[in-house]
Amino acid sequence: MPDDYVKQRIEQLFAKDKEAEKRQVTMNFPEVLIERLDNVLKARAQLKGSPVTRNTAMQEALEIYLDSAEAYLKHQHVEIPKKEEHQEPLDMPQTFSRFDTVIYPGDVDGFYNVFMRQKLWYYVRIGKDKLPHIRYMGLYVKRPISAITHYAKVKEIVPSREIPGKYVIHLDGDPIKLKQPVKLGDTSPAATRSPKYCTLQRLTHAKYFGEL
Repeated sequence: MPDDYVKQRIEQLFAKDKEAEKRQVTMNFPEVLIERLDNVLKARAQLKGSPVTRNTAMQEALEIYLDSAEAYLKHQHVEIPKKEEHQEPLDMPQTFSRFDTVIYPGDVDGFYNVFMRQKLWYYVRIGKDKLPHIRYMGLYVKRPISAITHYAKVKEIVPSREIPGKYVIHLDGDPIKLKQPVKLGDTSPAATRSPKYCTLQRLTHAKYFGEL
């Protein structure tokens, strides 16, 4: 695609503020690309006066790539298949899949006395659209641990009788210790206060919270 077209698309995306419907997926990228992305986002924040997340930037880059790729394929007279209603999705590698794990924050006392001993976690928020996908739960333990050290298979999730709108998660057996703890790293502690959805594969391979 012409350079001026790409420039125009980038400018349009920089000014875009409307969020479209999204589906959560996870992807792995080489560390060098992540470093380049972070540097661009820092420069962009200086230009626009407001920060932009990695997810937003990756979505913008994907939109530009798809625009260019679709135009090229059309020029080569290659038909792009369209997904029909009820059509099964194409097979995706395991690193590109819908979430199956949720991470909640907790203190040290809750970790030992509730998560580990009672094998449950209660009074949590879960979107109804996310309930069917949750198979595992991990717990980010606050200071002084500041890491995710264990996860567990979910047995059932039931509405709380005490607090309407909240849920109680019952674990299926003892929590499992990760081979390596997922440390907070340079992520702000504020990012751990909300439920974090990811895949079990990503949880078991991550070193830092920001990689989930």
